[in-house]
Amino acid sequence: MRKINRRNFLKAAGILSAAVAGSLMTGCGGSDAGTQAAASNLTPYNELTVGTDHTDLTATIKVINHRTDLIQDGTFDGYVAEFQKLYPNITIEYEGITDYAGDMTTRLTSQEWGDVCMIPTTIPLTELGDYFYPMCDLTAIQEDYNFAANRAFDGKVYGITSTGNAQGVIYNKRVFEAAGVTSIPKTPTEFLDALQKVRDYDPSIDPLYTNYAADWTMSAWDAYIGVFRGEQTNGIPFIYLGRSADGIHWDFDRDKIPFVNEQGEPFMPPYAYDPRLVKVEDTYYIIWCQDFYGASIGIAKTRDFQTFTRVENPFVPFNRNAVLFPRKINGMFTLLSRPSDSGHTPFGDIFLSQSPDMEFWGRHRHVMGKSGNWWENLKIGGGAAPIETSEGWLLFYHGVTGTCNGYVYSIGGAILDRDEPSRVLHRCSTFLLTPETDYEERGFVPNVCFPCATLQDAATGRIALYYGCADSYVGLAFTTTDEVVD
Repeated sequence: MRKINRRNFLKAAGILSAAVAGSLMTGCGGSDAGTQAAASNLTPYNELTVGTDHTDLTATIKVINHRTDLIQDGTFDGYVAEFQKLYPNITIEYEGITDYAGDMTTRLTSQEWGDVCMIPTTIPLTELGDYFYPMCDLTAIQEDYNFAANRAFDGKVYGITSTGNAQGVIYNKRVFEAAGVTSIPKTPTEFLDALQKVRDYDPSIDPLYTNYAADWTMSAWDAYIGVFRGEQTNGIPFIYLGRSADGIHWDFDRDKIPFVNEQGEPFMPPYAYDPRLVKVEDTYYIIWCQDFYGASIGIAKTRDFQTFTRVENPFVPFNRNAVLFPRKINGMFTLLSRPSDSGHTPFGDIFLSQSPDMEFWGRHRHVMGKSGNWWENLKIGGGAAPIETSEGWLLFYHGVTGTCNGYVYSIGGAILDRDEPSRVLHRCSTFLLTPETDYEERGFVPNVCFPCATLQDAATGRIALYYGCADSYVGLAFTTTDEVVD
């Protein structure tokens, strides 16, 4: 297994909401040293005078975009003619793609994306610099261009918005009411439930139609939701809900999650930390560490992120670092945990337990313990929810060593058998991440890299790993299943 590349870190308490999405055009570049050096020598976009600067250039430029209609009706020929009045020595070639988001995402990985292109909405903001040259500083043009921040990262603009899209849904009120949908859906879950009711009402009706080949038109529903530890001024932690349009910039609820019991009555833990959010079938489960006569595991469930119902504590004290597998295995809910004591535990192995109903747990199995490797020779524990791959369950876990200056937390990786996940198939001998940067080495609890959650793209194998840094920051690192498993 290879080390994971860090990209950026996020200060959990000060993250802002993301900008509105739109279509952009930018110059294409790359992330190697040569292209970065070339980018540093470019004149910023806002300092160029069109028709005056660089009129002596001779070049051929290929432009790729999604407006096949404008290419077919000759509009682009007119654009080129006007451009060449100002720059007669530059030849323009252009290509239109129908399934733009899908095809261009593939082309970007093979470096066949021309010289100027529309930025696909599938490219995360954090990766813009891997493919495109920055045009200028955001502060230089944000007053003159709408949505200038739409494709900007770290203060640099990588594209200018060419159009703004207002997305919506036109629906047949009579059909929806006949299918039992009497109120307008307000969440993605409610929307999908409504479409299913229409399909069940009359299978001959198409519940949803879009005339676009790609699915980006439904991106208005795309967003991220997460659970976060929030420290109060009295030092007592609770769990808060956060939402993000891009997985990087987050808005957090001011109030902690209001847990209730099965009767709908308030049922709050004395404190809660280290939360994990995992979807199994049609239900989202939140797992955390709490006090139940000592350190123990708490669990709640929700389907709408409005009502959060506590379920029975799975184990007696003392236990921590619980994480749920994202699907049932052999018909059983499956949970990893680390039995511990109620202090700053100087020991710990990872165990597996199973339940038919999320209430009664058994079939306890030992998964793995500490090793002779220096970075995990004291204790280990779970981290992010396991990721199912063709090789098995990919688990990011934490390993701890003791030094004369205290504990050091690193991130490791292992592959568990898909059908018998208590069986370890592969385990890394060296860490994937260990504290090396300022924000990992310095903070409320220094020298900590602790895996918390992941986002995965099955089509490309890309993984975004969110990890705790010194109990003060949330870090974000990127890798792929191939890189980690290799």
